[in-house]
Amino acid sequence: MLEAGVAKIKITPPPGLELAGYGVYLNRTAKEIHDDLFARALLFDDGKTKTLLIVCDLCGVGRQFVMECRREISGATGIPEGNISISCTHTHSGPVTVFLRGWGEMNRDYMKFLKEKIVEAAIKANENLEPAAAGAGRGKIEIGYNRVVKDGPVDTEIMVLRVDDIRGRTKAVLYNYSAHAVVGGPGNLAVSADWPGYASAKIDNALSGGMGIFVQGCCGDVNVKDACSSSFEKMKEYGECLAEEVLYVYKEIKLKKNLKIATNSKIINLPLQVHNQKFIEDVLNRYAEQRKNANWERFFQEWKEDTLREINRNVRDTLPAEVQVFVLGTEILFVMLPGEVFTRWGMEIKKLLPRKNIFVIGYANDFVGYIPDKDDFARHGYAADLVPLICGFLHFSPDVGERLVSGVKVLIEKIHAY
Repeated sequence: MLEAGVAKIKITPPPGLELAGYGVYLNRTAKEIHDDLFARALLFDDGKTKTLLIVCDLCGVGRQFVMECRREISGATGIPEGNISISCTHTHSGPVTVFLRGWGEMNRDYMKFLKEKIVEAAIKANENLEPAAAGAGRGKIEIGYNRVVKDGPVDTEIMVLRVDDIRGRTKAVLYNYSAHAVVGGPGNLAVSADWPGYASAKIDNALSGGMGIFVQGCCGDVNVKDACSSSFEKMKEYGECLAEEVLYVYKEIKLKKNLKIATNSKIINLPLQVHNQKFIEDVLNRYAEQRKNANWERFFQEWKEDTLREINRNVRDTLPAEVQVFVLGTEILFVMLPGEVFTRWGMEIKKLLPRKNIFVIGYANDFVGYIPDKDDFARHGYAADLVPLICGFLHFSPDVGERLVSGVKVLIEKIHAY
């Protein structure tokens, strides 16, 4: 019989830490706490296999940090490291928790605290395992827009997973939607989970003891309307609007008890462009106007020095990135992707098995920057051209999105044959 365990641990930082994102060397230091941040855990066990989904109200976390958390969780619970996913909701009103050149500095003490709390959430979920039933459904909402291309693709689908105990009490409602959590904007200096925090709070209240768990999708080129408005009223409006649709879908979901679990993961070698002195000079020339600003010039010079060291030390043509797939029963799949994936790629992955309930989760197990489409490379867009400098990675090749989807397709075919 399927068992499930849940946990929710506060990871709110103290005021004084730098918040993530929005611009170069802004020094956005948190002045106050508007609402708490959490690490939420959902654990499944079918008697043979355990899988663990942990979601944090943060911008993102890096590969080394994830591997350290996995090792400690596995040692404490026995869950295989490859069966553990750690993802983020991508709020930009939380502390910096991954390398972002110029976009904010990580705090070592907070990172130590964060790891302890993530491990604590996993242990608590493992201790709370009990017989359960689960099922999934889907809804639709139109609160997002493509921020890169006018009338560009937007995934309006909300995926909803319901988990009840055998007495019929709901333990968790996990929901998946694709849109940046950036209503806070650069003017906000209060810690907040942004609109996903409001959505989960409304679901928590409706469930009377159950837990809402938001997992971010492929939102690389999608915002909610009123992004960067610094309006908590708008955060609440969008979050609660989403929650209402989630709760509507949740009530119609049919549950099954004896669901089996299958897992698989794969390292996909994401292609990189050729980096040399000419490539570096071309990038610098494209941003000549911005470099007239002292902060931007500092940013580009730091990138130039780091990139020269990188290519002199080790000329690489790929970046290894992990993709995970968890299957629950025969109808529910979770696909975990690293970084900020453009929405079209998430939609392509869903089309691989259109009759299944596929939760495509971004910002999972690493933060490799954006996975854009070829058009963004052609226009030297922010995602394709500038963000690699921020994240400290070499630039991807224009076919990186196709490579990612192809790798996911192979993984799904292998695991779906079980």
